[in-house]
Amino acid sequence: MKANVSTLLDLPAAWRRVLAHPWVGTFDAEKPQANVIAPILGMLLAGLFAGLGESLVAIVFQDAPLDIWPMTMLNSLITMPVLFFAGSGLFFVVARLLAGQGGFVEQTYLLSLAAAPLAALNGALRNMSLIGTPVAIFTWVYGAILATTALQATHGYEARRAFATWAIPLAIFLGLTMCALLWEATVQ
Repeated sequence: MKANVSTLLDLPAAWRRVLAHPWVGTFDAEKPQANVIAPILGMLLAGLFAGLGESLVAIVFQDAPLDIWPMTMLNSLITMPVLFFAGSGLFFVVARLLAGQGGFVEQTYLLSLAAAPLAALNGALRNMSLIGTPVAIFTWVYGAILATTALQATHGYEARRAFATWAIPLAIFLGLTMCALLWEATVQ
């Protein structure tokens, strides 16, 4: 389905449905609205909220100069969508290797319904000392549950494969990061 104004205006309602009812059926019901514009818009909004939150915390609580906010905003507006689409592409490759049947646009749209509001919440609050860490933990755990459910709905496979779709790239990334850190420590 092509994106139109009513589809884009319905995004906040779709976010609420997915966050409040994290079941495969909820994601299945969202499939007909799948388009590429909604994830871009959602992740740009997440970047906007994250950039605003980071800027305000830095200026108010960390005595950062006022001119920090343009670069923080620009950084968030660019990195959120780029990293989200890169991650979705990686998940799509793994899903295909695990015999997933869904399409990239459908997968990206369904993942964005959970990722955009959770990324906005996490980004806006993560630098606040008292609530940042609990919010980050909550958004990561709930995001993993919602990602698993969205991947189940997209690719038509059981929870075990959906979990593996995002866990395999994460394990590889963490393994490579650990190797790089160990290498760095031994070289010095």
